[in-house]
Amino acid sequence: MKKIILIRHAESEGNIGGYFEHSHLINLSAEGKKQAAELSEIVEKPNRIIVSKFIRTVETAEPMMRRFPDSETHLWIDLHEFEPHDVKKSFGLSIEERENFYSNYWRKQDPFLKETDDSETFAELVDRILVLVKKFKKIDSGLNYIITHGIIIKMFLFLKDNSKKFLEVDKDRGMYKNIMIDFIEFNKAFETQHIGMYDITDICEKF
Repeated sequence: MKKIILIRHAESEGNIGGYFEHSHLINLSAEGKKQAAELSEIVEKPNRIIVSKFIRTVETAEPMMRRFPDSETHLWIDLHEFEPHDVKKSFGLSIEERENFYSNYWRKQDPFLKETDDSETFAELVDRILVLVKKFKKIDSGLNYIITHGIIIKMFLFLKDNSKKFLEVDKDRGMYKNIMIDFIEFNKAFETQHIGMYDITDICEKF
């Protein structure tokens, strides 16, 4: 039997208003390190621990890796945070300024908006989620902890009731816009918790 649990990384320095030079280099806060340690003490032994390339997911997983040295560990590039803007514009900004940055992006409701070669469009995010679904389906049986980011978790939870739209994007590029509009409302209403755990096993079975 296979079980896939998404875990949002513990509290990071960026979450509490810290400044950073690049999103993937943000470390956990002192509270986040405590959360990660506490998580490692309450979870069952997993067959696999999978993280993104961002340091905050690796640091969240480290206490768990130490407790379960026999568990497989993997780094998946496509689990990374969604970065729809030029990340260099976030350097030195306060948390409020960064939130305004994202709010302005969502207000445009353009799934194909691409600021720079390094930024990601919402349409590309949708495609990435579909790639991840296929990778999850190929994972061998057992308990899998996937340590990732809030918006990735939200996309999977949103996918649960909108799988048909995701499956139609190859035939209808206009579906990206529909998905984005509906996801914006879902995003406003649902807040993932740091270190929160979300079982998405049944979602993957829809594809």
